[in-house]
Amino acid sequence: MSGGVSTIDVYTTVRTRMLTCADAGGNTLATTFAGFPASDLYIEKVPTAAVFPYGVLSLQLVTDPRQSSFRADGEMELMMYTRPIAGLAALNAAADLAAGAMTGYSDRTAGGVIHCSKHRRTSVPTYGNPADREMCPVRLVFTLSIYFAFLATHPTP
Repeated sequence: MSGGVSTIDVYTTVRTRMLTCADAGGNTLATTFAGFPASDLYIEKVPTAAVFPYGVLSLQLVTDPRQSSFRADGEMELMMYTRPIAGLAALNAAADLAAGAMTGYSDRTAGGVIHCSKHRRTSVPTYGNPADREMCPVRLVFTLSIYFAFLATHPTP
């Protein structure tokens, strides 16, 4: 990216928000989903020895040549997995927390402004044979606009 915002800045900001934002009852993703410590929300790749439940973030960015000097648009995908299937209700509750943390969220600390305008959620069906029928995935995709650093310091008209 450009303008002082790096890809890792975006990942770190979004990941921190998802893990620490509390709902009205004080629940956070990091404390509510049993067995989902902060170390189990991965960026782009999941280690071979990952233990369920866990989540993985991936970022897809699109820049318009007419706006590339000051803005990038994209999507942050969060795939969450649990096993066995008995953990599906807890996984859905964790997905609710992540969605609540990001919808309408704006942040000015990552060298610019990151804004999440909306999200979509897909409850992915469990797989049949020969796949693992006990593994349950949930997919969330957040729409992001990233305004580069100089916009965070300019006054608005």
